[in-house]
Amino acid sequence: MIDLKQVQSEIDEFWKKNKIYYKLMNRKGKKFFMLEGPPYANFIPHVGHIKNTVFKDMIIRLYFMKGYNVLFQPGFDTHGLPIENMVEKKLGLTTKKDIEAFGIGKFMKECKENAAVNKDLWMRVYGKLGSLYQLKEPYLTYENYYIQSGWWAFSKMYEKDMVYEGEKPVMWCPHCQTSLAGYEVTDSYKDVTDPGVYVMFKLKGGVGKKKGDEYILVYTTTPWTLPANVAIAIAPEEDYVLVELSGAGKKIIIGEKRLEKLSELGFGYSVIEKFKGEKLVGMRYESLLDVPLQKELEKGKLGRAHEIVASISMLKERVASKIKTKKAVGDSKDLYEEFVTMSEGTGFVHVAPGHGKTDFIVGQHYKLACVSPVDESCNFTKESGFSGFVKKADKEIMEVLKREEKLLYSESITHSYPLCWRCKSPLIFRLSKQLFFSVDKVKGVMQKENKKVDWMPKFSGERFDNWIENAEDWNISRQRYWGIPIPLWKCSKCDEEKIISSKEELEKASGEKIKDLHSVEEVSFKCKKCKSEMKKFPGILDVWFDSGVAPWASLGYPYQNKKIFEEHFPVDRINEAQDQIRGWFYSLMFCSAAVFGKAPYKAVSMTGWVLDKKGDKMSKSLGNVINAEDALDDMGADIVRYYFCWDIAPYEIQKFNVDIAKKEIGRVLNVLWNLKNLTSNKKLNLKDPEDMWIISRLNSVMKNYSKDIETFELQNALRGISEFILDDLSRKYIQMTREKDNSAVVTYCLVNILKLLAPVSPFITEKIWQGLKTQGIVKEESVHLSSWPDYEEKRIDIKLEEEFSEIIKIIELGLAERDKHKIGLKWPLSKALVYCKKKISKQAVEIIKEQLNVKKVDFVVSDEEKVELDITMSEELEAEGYARNLSRHIQGMRKKAGMVKENFIELIINADKKIVSLIKSQEDFIKERTNAKKITLTNENIKNNDYVFESIDIKSNLVNVYIKKVK
Repeated sequence: MIDLKQVQSEIDEFWKKNKIYYKLMNRKGKKFFMLEGPPYANFIPHVGHIKNTVFKDMIIRLYFMKGYNVLFQPGFDTHGLPIENMVEKKLGLTTKKDIEAFGIGKFMKECKENAAVNKDLWMRVYGKLGSLYQLKEPYLTYENYYIQSGWWAFSKMYEKDMVYEGEKPVMWCPHCQTSLAGYEVTDSYKDVTDPGVYVMFKLKGGVGKKKGDEYILVYTTTPWTLPANVAIAIAPEEDYVLVELSGAGKKIIIGEKRLEKLSELGFGYSVIEKFKGEKLVGMRYESLLDVPLQKELEKGKLGRAHEIVASISMLKERVASKIKTKKAVGDSKDLYEEFVTMSEGTGFVHVAPGHGKTDFIVGQHYKLACVSPVDESCNFTKESGFSGFVKKADKEIMEVLKREEKLLYSESITHSYPLCWRCKSPLIFRLSKQLFFSVDKVKGVMQKENKKVDWMPKFSGERFDNWIENAEDWNISRQRYWGIPIPLWKCSKCDEEKIISSKEELEKASGEKIKDLHSVEEVSFKCKKCKSEMKKFPGILDVWFDSGVAPWASLGYPYQNKKIFEEHFPVDRINEAQDQIRGWFYSLMFCSAAVFGKAPYKAVSMTGWVLDKKGDKMSKSLGNVINAEDALDDMGADIVRYYFCWDIAPYEIQKFNVDIAKKEIGRVLNVLWNLKNLTSNKKLNLKDPEDMWIISRLNSVMKNYSKDIETFELQNALRGISEFILDDLSRKYIQMTREKDNSAVVTYCLVNILKLLAPVSPFITEKIWQGLKTQGIVKEESVHLSSWPDYEEKRIDIKLEEEFSEIIKIIELGLAERDKHKIGLKWPLSKALVYCKKKISKQAVEIIKEQLNVKKVDFVVSDEEKVELDITMSEELEAEGYARNLSRHIQGMRKKAGMVKENFIELIINADKKIVSLIKSQEDFIKERTNAKKITLTNENIKNNDYVFESIDIKSNLVNVYIKKVK
């Protein structure tokens, strides 16, 4: 059993001593750029985190072997909320006020010290994984060179009029006190319980014959947004009814299709009048809440308010053209939905443009007032009439409405609610002034360029098409501290703006020497237009912008490595997890399309997440996390790497099972290791059909392997080559040719297998390669310095492979029959009757005779495939059987005694008279098989210390064997 960890240690030392990687990376060749999607270096990697690293390293090694000069570098995300949240916990800070009291400068210093706290651990894991990343210094997004490269990209977008300041309702974290982009919350939801309330807005005037005291019934699950209500939306084409509630004396208006809801809630009613919703459009209603903000809205000072407006059709999803064709949606094209529907609620929708994405769209359409009485902590401001955290104010608002008889009914509902992706606080839609990147300026470029990208798998490209189609303007500003500072300065007097694109430019403008570009928040300079002070636009850029500029910022372009970047861009390949369609893949495409007008990458491979063996997400609380370093220490890199490539399609979700990895991959690598014992430096000379078959199979496997590796169907590639190693080569071919010299063929197969597997399992392949090099079989100093093997089409014989498939099936059926009758393969039989679907060649007959050890094979064409054996044992057959068994055992004795094939022996066989008589007829056969010059057969006891002696039991008959090496 091979000790893979010992092999890894030895090969690590070999690579260092012989500078193998230095030689690899200094070979000339075509350019290939593999870009690292930077993970955060402040946490400990588990096996899921290194899955991508395995694939990236495999790709890098593959292209080195293909003759490319590969540009690659590890990198780490070092900015953003994950770092800030970690530091807050460490320092015992809970709010932005706490941070400001602690000192923003000191806080950012702590962030910097903690941003890459586990960088060395990651680099150590890369080393244990055998990743080439271990050789290079990583790029860190907090370095000045990276920041100013980001500034330069921002300036290019600004020059193209892509940057604007706008006031929109955005997702806001009350703890982090910053806005978040929509894609940052798409995977961060939790089921929560909230109130659902039916509230009554009093209509001014009325619709009934007796006008007055008529109420519009509205349902909402966000009572806290009611102080910001500015309108009520209705479906004008739908039927509505005015009803009087039994016993309550209240007249309310509700959609006719929603009347059943009143019954469900336990209210009796009688219909007074029925009408189309259009009748209510334009009518006004009284403020629901008597609070300062509603009074201002009533006066009309803040814009159009307290009016019933018609529902509008809203774009729910744009369907990318490729998907339209695929799904045959025809003329339906994009998907729209009405703002007001009769499928839920009451047929009316409360509109608060300052607190909802769709509400804001309706507000813009009708030029409604847009208000948001909520501060950065998501506490109500004074004008709202309430106080404290908005969601906690639901109860107080409901009590006020109940007291004023405006709350008809309340309930509790459980629904999915968005949380902050890092601190897990509930998010609030609130109106906020932010910087945005305009998507319309580059959407067409992104769509056009995406058609050129090789997406693996193909469906990921279709998903990305759809994501681009539905992309909205990017909220790029964050109201935090630790990130790339927004490089925009504005004049406090004339509103003149200036974008700073480098450290040098800022130093020149301000006259200050700047050491760290994080510390520029208070830097100011004179406005060239009016000579007033220009101050920095507060805040930092979205951390996804850091990632989006990685292709050039990782190199410090355009201020350094200009030639290197321009020679290599766009990136040849990136590889990240499936959630990056709306994350890194998109931010890269957006930034590159905006800055360079083209796609940043030529090919993208997408990987699935890793769960535990039961299919549960790895979590500290569940105790099911498998740390990457622990897994590598336990199994070794070769098994972990092979397992990731072999187990499942790389883009599917994987259940990581240590037991399967050890058992299945360990078996493959052990067989591979043992194949080295069957090699020689003899020249390949294909004569026998078995040899031509296995060489054909190898080249077929190589052909498919290369195709599957290129198309990121790694599981097909690795399962195909595993099957070849375990089944075709080891179990079938070597067994078929056990009596022949098959070393040249095995060597040819092994050398090519090692090259194919070198990018996957670099240690064991190198170890075996060094053994072959010692034998003079291979010349290259390292398997990683060899060339990627090309399959030989001329050696592929599909008909022969198909014929052997039938031959092997027949042999396996025949061997099963031998097992059934408990007759070992060494005992020849007179005949086999083979039932098969079609006649087979004379060549096949000879192979079957040899492999089943039968003297004759007859065939019957039949739909049923089976083999019948004549198990009658004649004296002649029995004699041959004894000779074969003895020969095999004597060969084993020779090997134990340290003899080689060329050594001759003298042989004495002692058995009873019957056995001696049988063996006598097979003397020449035994001599040939055992390289014996002389054989003595006797039934008398022998005592001779010059001979090596063993007793053999053959069919319950004791045979004593004596061998001695002779010159």
